[in-house]
Amino acid sequence: MHVTILYAIAYASTISLILLWKAWNLIVLRARERFLSVVSRWLFYTVVFPRARGSTDATIFSVALAILFAVGNIVGSTLAVQTKAELSMRLARLSILNMVVLFVGGRTNIVIDKLLKWTITEYSFLHRWIGRVSLVEALLHGLLYYLDRRSINAYEISLLAVTAAIGCMSFVYVRRRIYETFLSTHRLLSFAVLILSWLHITHLGLFSLVCLISAVTLFSIQKILWLGFFLYRNLGSGPRCEATLVRYPNTFGTEEIVQLQVSLKRPWNVRPGQYVYLSLRQPAYFWSGIVESHPYMVAWASDSDDASSHVITLLVQCRRGFSRRLSLTRMRASTPQHMSASIDGPYGGAGLEKLQDYDKVLFMADGIGIAHHLMPVRHLLVSHNKQTARIRRLTLIWFLRSRDQMCWAVNFLLALHDLDDRKILNIFITTPSSLEGSAEGRNSALPELRSRIYMLNEIDIDLWINEEWQAEAGNMLTVGKYYSPYSS
Repeated sequence: MHVTILYAIAYASTISLILLWKAWNLIVLRARERFLSVVSRWLFYTVVFPRARGSTDATIFSVALAILFAVGNIVGSTLAVQTKAELSMRLARLSILNMVVLFVGGRTNIVIDKLLKWTITEYSFLHRWIGRVSLVEALLHGLLYYLDRRSINAYEISLLAVTAAIGCMSFVYVRRRIYETFLSTHRLLSFAVLILSWLHITHLGLFSLVCLISAVTLFSIQKILWLGFFLYRNLGSGPRCEATLVRYPNTFGTEEIVQLQVSLKRPWNVRPGQYVYLSLRQPAYFWSGIVESHPYMVAWASDSDDASSHVITLLVQCRRGFSRRLSLTRMRASTPQHMSASIDGPYGGAGLEKLQDYDKVLFMADGIGIAHHLMPVRHLLVSHNKQTARIRRLTLIWFLRSRDQMCWAVNFLLALHDLDDRKILNIFITTPSSLEGSAEGRNSALPELRSRIYMLNEIDIDLWINEEWQAEAGNMLTVGKYYSPYSS
């Protein structure tokens, strides 16, 4: 029992240290840029954690916390253990204690996003690994419990089965393959764990009951805050929240993209890097789309940076499930279709103000990745025009498979060009030479490009980065986006 209390104290101390670390982040920024960037580039991201494409959500900070958490649980469960019964009891208490943090909330977490300003990928990584440690402890407790008593009742078997199911569905290749099923079943199984744990822990004492009640309380508070935020964004007088669907041509078997222009019920000042969860009625089967919520990056906003935006633009890459049904939605006479929508958000957008600390910024995007760069480039241009940022040179390189794909964002690129009063922005669009000629006949609808928007057939990335570095004096940042988790 003493070890469990010590672990709880260490747990609370760790959370306090996280808050202090966030407060000191600005002070140690230079050290992080000069040392941690080298370590992450040459050790963590290339040797220790080579991840599959699209799953690179492990950062040094999140990995360090996950390792510290795992070590703390191992020490807390095994230190000075005398019997199997004591080990089983410790594992049970630690598992329930870890559930308190898990039930703070998932992807739509107001506390994590607005107060701690963690990114969704960083928080999701920690959420998964805290959950996995808690599940392993619960399963080990169940095994020791059975070996000690040689009997187990029906709801305890159900608890072990539900726990194992949550663990199996947490792996990346499972949850992304059946993402919609994962979201629904994860919520249901989590509530099942709460109910079955309540039935099981009646004999574990006051400590376990307090932890379980705390988990339920924190979850309820987070959901109440989320519900108030959601209702504020979608209810009230005035026109309803509505999404307009616009299709783009899909040639040469390239990725299919649709545009959603969302008219907001309550406008807000859109910041670069923000994303929203979108729900639609029309494309879902049996009008169930209103209960499906999908994250998309805000690619563009209607008004200037000083005014609240009434319309936001989302670029959606059509894959499976929701986005595929969206692409199959019928459109009358090829005209844009209007659908009733609801918005949950905005989330994210923290940390991108650091872009203003650089003299030169090079943005590179592949295909749909352009959705991630449009708002940051616009923000830097506006800041430069107001002389509130040190940026003096901006370069945007967009890699495409055909010229037809330019229609996804060409109007936004033209708007960026026209916004560049001091001519610090250069835009380069690259397409393979083998496809350029065959697509030429279908580009008559594209608007005429401006003087500082260039078309290229190929580009040497290493040479280009080196030339950008030597172009002018000052520090430089290179930002690449070849896959955006919130644009598809």
